[in-house]
Amino acid sequence: MLTIEERKSAVLDRLDVAGLVAELFDRRTPAGANQVLVLCPYHSESTPSCSVNTRSGLHNCKACGESGNVFDMYMAARGLDFAAALAELESRCGIEPHGGSPRKNTATPAPKKTTSKANPKQAAASSPRGPAVAVFRYYDDNNVFCYQKTRFEPGRDGKSKEFAFEHLTGEGFAPGRGPHPPLLYGLHRLATAPPAGRVFVVEGEGKADALAAWGEVAVCTDSGAAGRWPGAFNHFFTGRRVVILPDNDAPGEKYAATVAAALEGSAGSISVLRLPGLPEKGDVLDWIAARRAAGLSADEITAEFLHLAATHCEPWQAPAEKLPVVIPPENEDDGGDDDTTPERSRSTRGAPRLLAMLAGQPLLCDSTGGTYVQIDGDVLPLDPKSPRLAEVMAARYYAATGQTIGREALTAACHILSHQARQTGELAPMANRCAAVGDALVFDLGNRRAVRITPGAWQVTEPAPGTFRDWQHKRPHPEPVKGGNLRRLLDFVRVAPEDAELFLFSLVASLAPGLSRPALNVEGPQGSGKSSAARKVKRLLDPGTPEIALIPRKVEDLDLILSRHFVAVLDNVSFVPPELADYFCGLITGAGLLRRVLHTTSELLEIDIDVLLIFTGISALSNRPDLTERMLKIRLERIADDERRTDRELDAEFAEALPEILGGLFDALAAGLAVLPGYRPPRLPRLAEFSRLAAACAEAAEPGGGGRYLAAFFKNQGNQYQELAESDGLFAATLEALRTKNPLEGSFKEVCDHLREIANPGPKEKFPTAHSLRRTLERLAVAFEAAGIGFVLSKPGERTATAKGHVRIFTRATSSELAIGLTDAPPLPPEPPPELAGLMFEPGELGP
Repeated sequence: MLTIEERKSAVLDRLDVAGLVAELFDRRTPAGANQVLVLCPYHSESTPSCSVNTRSGLHNCKACGESGNVFDMYMAARGLDFAAALAELESRCGIEPHGGSPRKNTATPAPKKTTSKANPKQAAASSPRGPAVAVFRYYDDNNVFCYQKTRFEPGRDGKSKEFAFEHLTGEGFAPGRGPHPPLLYGLHRLATAPPAGRVFVVEGEGKADALAAWGEVAVCTDSGAAGRWPGAFNHFFTGRRVVILPDNDAPGEKYAATVAAALEGSAGSISVLRLPGLPEKGDVLDWIAARRAAGLSADEITAEFLHLAATHCEPWQAPAEKLPVVIPPENEDDGGDDDTTPERSRSTRGAPRLLAMLAGQPLLCDSTGGTYVQIDGDVLPLDPKSPRLAEVMAARYYAATGQTIGREALTAACHILSHQARQTGELAPMANRCAAVGDALVFDLGNRRAVRITPGAWQVTEPAPGTFRDWQHKRPHPEPVKGGNLRRLLDFVRVAPEDAELFLFSLVASLAPGLSRPALNVEGPQGSGKSSAARKVKRLLDPGTPEIALIPRKVEDLDLILSRHFVAVLDNVSFVPPELADYFCGLITGAGLLRRVLHTTSELLEIDIDVLLIFTGISALSNRPDLTERMLKIRLERIADDERRTDRELDAEFAEALPEILGGLFDALAAGLAVLPGYRPPRLPRLAEFSRLAAACAEAAEPGGGGRYLAAFFKNQGNQYQELAESDGLFAATLEALRTKNPLEGSFKEVCDHLREIANPGPKEKFPTAHSLRRTLERLAVAFEAAGIGFVLSKPGERTATAKGHVRIFTRATSSELAIGLTDAPPLPPEPPPELAGLMFEPGELGP
């Protein structure tokens, strides 16, 4: 009598393994030399994942982890025990059987013994499959029962669940689908639904049943997220509104892509509904359970879901074309010893592979020397330290080669592409939110939408690649409404009535890129909603996170924050120190920022900042006149306690009003650009280009509005200068001296001593001396002008008869008094149309 091992050896000597595999598995996918992928005999699947060697019969399933030899494979495929499987294989090979007659295996096959080094998942295979917890019946489009799918919990092999198919025969249920092709669960309901209605595509039968209980049509495949879409039923989706409801995980997103790609040519529209607040791997059933736990009734849960389905669906966008597999030629064998390590091979071959994959991708550069590559419509910086670039490159490299990319290879490829971009790349604005392109302003709405604003008109369009930067913190705008109402913003921002026009049209003019914009100081008593008002402005002009921020301790960190935002709200600022005041003054007037590149000795980094600064606080921010004249103070009124509302209520109303406010903003800017070429007021304040554009927008809204805006601008700055008197001893002393002696004149020492006597400064208070009086008066010149004070100084070298310098201080009309006539003064003759400040791009420079 032969032993079992001898019998197995005899079978292996004669068995045609390739022929056996072909007989057992109809579906085979070549996977290398003597390797094929087949449908796993150990578990149900629709995509082959079990790798089989056609010479030895050794196999391994990448999905469930089962592996074994040709005898294990035959037992699993035929449903036999070992004795019966061995006997059948002996008969196949022409060997006289030594075992019993073949018999079906009625119990779960005993798992192979594992050693201490075995996979814990395989070791758990000894646990039996749990009981059936659900049965899902599949019907065809004629409502005829075809097969059913049973869910078991727990499953074998340590799994949380397991599924099995059964179909009817003359003798009862048998394993598998039988003669039926894979169907859609809920197909019979889809076939009888209205032709132009909505249909949800989910990942599991339980989810489809939950939506069906709400009266919705919902379908799914019979093999989950990993299964193929049965294209034979696509005609049932013709003209329908398809909403894909994926689970919150990577397989769910892949399932959504599979369904959308399959239905793209059939469905009337395809969108994806990602439910908010789902945990990782969560689904619609988890969402329903969370709502029930929160105390919502069934009707409230249904209403909330249908509201989300109507308002939160995102249109599906087809993915980019898949990259070809890149396999560069191997190094030729020179017959010598090969001492190269896999790591060394990867680092030397990774860069050429990556460059081959990216060949033909558009390259771009900006005005500061930054370089970029366009991949699948996204523009990424050619910086190997950029997380976004590293993620995209690594993912594409792995998809094309099955290997990971090394850091050295990525760095080398970035350097080569960056050089090519500087040589041949197209110049692109790479603006944060608004750019000047040709004769138009282009404003970023997000989600590859933009508003193109020309004199007298605006429209929503798709921006050219490279027009805007795509920071992770940016958020999209809603769709603006033409003929909107900008003044609805005043319902949410309690601006003092005398500052309303100044506030609104300053926001309008702030949209123009490259202009020196005044900072906005949102000031008011406690309880006036300063932070809330600043948040609303941020959401209107530059939605993103965080909406408000604190001033960081390091100026270098402030550079980074401001360079990535179009509107930066610095909250709860009590005082701006002199060195930071100088920094903000330079930023407002367009000073460039240069920083040394880290780990270099001579390389400089140019930082481009085009930002609207907004401060919130209770009192004046600075006692520096140079910052004051670059700032507008927006005063808010305190909100009465009986009028105060919660942020949640206000946010909901503001979100509803935002499209109308946004449309009104674009309407006002387009109208102002039409008026601007012929609008030349007789007097302009500091930041003249900005104030002229804002006044033109106000004039376009209402005749005489431009003059009123400029008068409010002058008055606003004059009031701020008056407040400086409270903190500047010389300023306050000068005002007091002119009340009794006008003009005040004499030598520098005589005037300085007279003012010092009035001010009476303390021992630690700084007060100018006769030597520094000239510099101090020149620094306060604008503040004096706003307060109605003028002065004349003898020029350096000019002396009186007593060889002393001379100063004369006197009263004059204030800036506010001079501005009163602006509301009725006719504008000057028009000048040639000016270009907006900043870098301009012709349409051809940005590509088609």
